[in-house]
Amino acid sequence: MDNLTQKICMYLQANPKSNARDVCKEIGADKTDVNSCLYANEGTFFQKEGLTPPLWRNIVDSSSTETGDTELTEVDGSEPVDDFEIDDSPESINCDEDWTRLDAEDQKDYLAINARIELGEKISKNDRSRMNQLKNRIHQSVRNEITFIESAERKIQKRAEYATKVNEEVNKAWSVEEQRVKAIEALSLQFESNLRRLAYGHLILSKKDHVEQEHESQIEIRQAQATKLIKSISSTIETRLSNLESLTDEELVSSTVRFGWINRNRSSDSDARSAIEMFPTFEEIEEVKIYRSRFQTIFHRIKEA
Repeated sequence: MDNLTQKICMYLQANPKSNARDVCKEIGADKTDVNSCLYANEGTFFQKEGLTPPLWRNIVDSSSTETGDTELTEVDGSEPVDDFEIDDSPESINCDEDWTRLDAEDQKDYLAINARIELGEKISKNDRSRMNQLKNRIHQSVRNEITFIESAERKIQKRAEYATKVNEEVNKAWSVEEQRVKAIEALSLQFESNLRRLAYGHLILSKKDHVEQEHESQIEIRQAQATKLIKSISSTIETRLSNLESLTDEELVSSTVRFGWINRNRSSDSDARSAIEMFPTFEEIEEVKIYRSRFQTIFHRIKEA
């Protein structure tokens, strides 16, 4: 679990059903980063409720299962009875370094109180309550981590089962040669679709101020949007290429054949202009030349494997 995710978990533990704005204010993080973290970890660490704006809580919210010890500290202002102790029994902390799951301020408190406990000093009600709170946060972090691992393992298992099922269907329907042809066709459609989007970005960017009656601010906005689109599509193509290139020949054929099977009913839009029709100098862009070369190498590997 990264530092931002941990901070959000800790805040939501004490403040379930909070919106992203509240989280940002309390942990001192950028709202974009917080939102990205929340949605990226939805279903693993976090759960949202509602839409405008959504309210967030931890998947396993320890705030709803506070220990009886913690409740005792909130009854009144008097000292608790002698049997109020620091809670270490529900889920014992097995590793001496589990306190490192806490943020810097909480680690400082944990170590200071723990040192006094080990020296046999009498601990005040507030410090005991604080220690229970910190241990609950550690337990919550451990539970979230276990939940995340289990979820990841289930996803891997489901993907493997799905891949096996698709492979069986493919082998029944297509010959070995057909499998390779279909795989290359599907990859080509995907690649050309991305190139058209990339060419569109370059086309919009190249217009500059040629659009009639367009205000200067509108031109700047349009060019900024085009630049953002180019970067986004370039990143998509680069990621796809890198993923394919990292596979062994056997993995490459197997995964691309499945991709071909899943996209077997997809066809190119007969009305869609090619990238070169959209932007005549598109193929002269060095980045595009490199993309073409790398995809051709992948196609060759599929044919020859």
